[in-house]
Amino acid sequence: MNSNRLHDHKSFFKYVSADTAKIILSTRKLRWSMPALFNDPFDVPKELFDGIDSGRLHSAILSKIESLIANPDLPFPEHHTAMTKALLAAFSMASDAEKSGLLNQVGLLEAGTGSQAFNNMREQWRLMYGEQRILCFSERWDSSSMWDRYSDGHKGACLEFACIDQLDSVWLMARPVKYTDDPLHVNTPEGLAGLMLYNIDFAVARIIEECTHTKTTDWEAEKEWRVASWKLQCEIGDHSDYGFLPTELVGVTFGACTSGDHRAALTKLVHECYPHAELWQASIEGGRKLTRVKS
Repeated sequence: MNSNRLHDHKSFFKYVSADTAKIILSTRKLRWSMPALFNDPFDVPKELFDGIDSGRLHSAILSKIESLIANPDLPFPEHHTAMTKALLAAFSMASDAEKSGLLNQVGLLEAGTGSQAFNNMREQWRLMYGEQRILCFSERWDSSSMWDRYSDGHKGACLEFACIDQLDSVWLMARPVKYTDDPLHVNTPEGLAGLMLYNIDFAVARIIEECTHTKTTDWEAEKEWRVASWKLQCEIGDHSDYGFLPTELVGVTFGACTSGDHRAALTKLVHECYPHAELWQASIEGGRKLTRVKS
């Protein structure tokens, strides 16, 4: 098994219009987009920490440190800041009597450093936001809402891409989107206070992970998976078109309402460029579900 594999899925699906399917099949490229292009206004926030005031953050930091004084154990020690390491060492060696006075001392120390860490992470996120490139898939081919929203009202197609260990398919590293209506933890005083105990690279990686792979429950039916990356230095614009190998495309499902002309054009492309790929025809059943048969 490929060491980059993060899941056990055999393939993922991409819903597209018929015209987009023709472009993908003829160019052998998939579009990776920056978050600003997404149709969900709550997806991957452009600004972080805008609702967090210094008073709430200060209280959250003191609360976090108070818990560490009682139990100076924090995961991922290799990513602790120098100050965090020094504090944890002091807490672990302090007597019960000494611990009672440590919180006040740390509170005075935190006032300046906490504000600086806050500003550093916010600015780092602003710089990185426009550099992100995200490729979106679904784990299912039979979502009626996805066909309607992304495949031109069932008139487009759904492309299936295999996760092939031997080819090191990039979607081996896809991560599932988590659906919740709770606030992003990294965008709360408590979450930010915890991040400030780590170096900025580790903290920003945690921010990216949660912000990139969390959506509200309104979108849960999509069963979305994402691969996140960054644009190349030479690139301009708000998206990047990256290639895939012909053998990674293993199936094309035509929508229930795909026209004969579109179906014929896509079939020709598949036969010429992807002879191993299977063709399917979706149908809308009376039992309120989508089915498909080999085309």
